[in-house]
Amino acid sequence: MAEPSEHEKRIRDFRETAQNVLEWTEESLVRRGDLGSTGCFEELRPRFGRILGRFGRLKACLLDNVPYGVLQKLNALGNRALSVFERINLYSTEDPNARQVRRQLGSDVDGFDLESYELAAKVFATEESRDEELEQLRQGLREESNALSNVKQRAEDVLQETHDVLAQARAVVAEAGVSQHAMHFKEAANEYSKNGKRWLTATVISAVLAVGYTVFLFWLYMEYGNPDVKTGHSIQLAILKLLPLSILYSGLLWCAKNYRSQRHNYVISKHRHDALSTFEAFVKAAGDEQTKNAVLIQATQAVFSPQASGFVSQDLEGVQGPQVIELFRHATGAGKDSG
Repeated sequence: MAEPSEHEKRIRDFRETAQNVLEWTEESLVRRGDLGSTGCFEELRPRFGRILGRFGRLKACLLDNVPYGVLQKLNALGNRALSVFERINLYSTEDPNARQVRRQLGSDVDGFDLESYELAAKVFATEESRDEELEQLRQGLREESNALSNVKQRAEDVLQETHDVLAQARAVVAEAGVSQHAMHFKEAANEYSKNGKRWLTATVISAVLAVGYTVFLFWLYMEYGNPDVKTGHSIQLAILKLLPLSILYSGLLWCAKNYRSQRHNYVISKHRHDALSTFEAFVKAAGDEQTKNAVLIQATQAVFSPQASGFVSQDLEGVQGPQVIELFRHATGAGKDSG
């Protein structure tokens, strides 16, 4: 058995020989230009085409599965082709033996055509067998690739279903959580309601005391008033009597204001409690994501938008509201992107 290096050398030698053969063309072998239509080898054109085509296909083959003895025959075949082509190129109609030489060249080309066909058929059969094996391997790889693609697609479908289930679970938990947080505002509303009742009681008591003290001062003046008292002394007595009265009326106003503030905060907390309590019902009734988002934004505004507390005469309303909504939108958007 030949060494691998010798085998490769024979393949390289044949490729070089085949390249030299392929430098010839049908036109250069027919020689119509210099021999004319009557003296050229036009009748051999089909054979020239078949021979050059075989060498082209042989040169394109891998040849690594071709036996070493066949490679030797291929090299010899290529050298014979070059020899015949050179003799055709040297043929001249002015040669005294031109007719005999022409007949011999035609016979050589016919014999070479047949010999090259038989040898090339063996090589092509070997290559076709190799191609069939490669095609079987490719088919097996394609089937395995399709199977892997199907498995991958099923895995992606299962993963997508899992994501959908998790998203629905998060949505249910979020909706339930929103409704649960309504209890905080209910507790705050109850506290404000109790405080409001206390301040209402204090307001009523302050009003009764202020009115009673005013009536008492009027009765005291009518009963014991002395018109002969000097002006300066009268002013002093009026100040002493009006000071407690002003304190009573100030307390009355302060209690009334606190009652109004507590009642106002009660209404706000009750509104927030009602908004969060009905949030889940509105979300479930909504048919699309746009409506659900609108309900969520309204609930967020109801909870986070600042309201006048009632304790300050000039509360700033709505200053931070849009900023809170924008922060909420950015936060939910970032959560969706990461999910």
